[in-house]
Amino acid sequence: MTDMHITMLLTNPFRPDPRVHKEARSLTRAGYRVTVICWDRQGEFPPLEQIDGFEVRRLVVPSGYGVGSRQALYLPRFWLLALKELYRLRPDIIHCHDLDTTPAGYWYARTHRLPWLFDAHEAYPEATVELRVNRLIYHLLVWLERFMTRRASHVITVGNLIAQRFQAMGGRVSVVGNYQPLQPVDRHLVVTRADLGLPADAYVVAYIGGFNRARAIVPLMEATTYAHDVTVLLVGDGPQRPDIEARLPQYPRVRYLGWVPQAQVPDYTRLADVIYYGLLGDDLNNHYSSPNALFNALMAGRPLITTNIGEVARIVQTGQCGLVLESPTPQAIANAIDQLRDRFRRETMATNARRAAETTYNWAAAEAVLLKIYRNLIPTPVSRQVS
Repeated sequence: MTDMHITMLLTNPFRPDPRVHKEARSLTRAGYRVTVICWDRQGEFPPLEQIDGFEVRRLVVPSGYGVGSRQALYLPRFWLLALKELYRLRPDIIHCHDLDTTPAGYWYARTHRLPWLFDAHEAYPEATVELRVNRLIYHLLVWLERFMTRRASHVITVGNLIAQRFQAMGGRVSVVGNYQPLQPVDRHLVVTRADLGLPADAYVVAYIGGFNRARAIVPLMEATTYAHDVTVLLVGDGPQRPDIEARLPQYPRVRYLGWVPQAQVPDYTRLADVIYYGLLGDDLNNHYSSPNALFNALMAGRPLITTNIGEVARIVQTGQCGLVLESPTPQAIANAIDQLRDRFRRETMATNARRAAETTYNWAAAEAVLLKIYRNLIPTPVSRQVS
């Protein structure tokens, strides 16, 4: 192990966060010592944990999720506790996940003359709009994003469209996509259709991801009124969950499976015939969305149904690996579901999806970009194996 120490800052409890997990694991395998400092708002997880060779330290500051402007009362307390950890750990580089960690990371890096990265998972100011934050806070976030982008040693982000956004602000930007590790197409499934009581020949469409307000999940449920002989699986959690659960009795062919561990997500993706990922056009952050669900589908060789918005639509259209809707109405979704009943058409798109994953959208490609950035910022460590 090298003495070169990377500390990551994160404002979720790392249950785990898929992007952060892959980056920390790759850096650990490359020989760096990695610590993830994260925020456990409800004290649900162990305060100290070793995962894949790196350390996770969870700080408890009681708060909630989706609380909008009230989070401004609690976030500074997390920054202070994170700074205490940074002063104790004395890292060589700071890796800030999303804009809400940058005040603590930038302050420590500047006062200790250290390099630091701004890892922008999303267009953060736009992402807060659905939480109805105070307009003053929104404009403060817009200013903060530009300020931090110009001062970061390097900005990494999830896709080409959002990279252009940060380049326009004057940042040094690279894309490290939310891609998945290459996996055999025929690998053994831990979770199967039989486990869920689904017939082998059932036609299954799945939504797998966050139940954010900007996701068109309810129209997918409503589409089962028009598209017959289809089973829809909903996998995930988030603010829409109460509304979705209340509607379930109206749609007997929709099944809500709740949140599942990240390790099982590839299995749930593969047991579906089609992956749905509908976005609402009135959320500006959706234009930049480059979600794990998209790349899980590509890796599994599953065609997608999505909406004509931003990065997701660009990848699906370019790769000819799904159907892109102008609007996620129940009728339009049902029509797309019916079109993909055609096995030849579905399998052609599935082949295209897998090819896109193998040639472009895989974690080996993203990892190479990440490690090159680190080699340019700090000396190269001695590689080590992590089981």
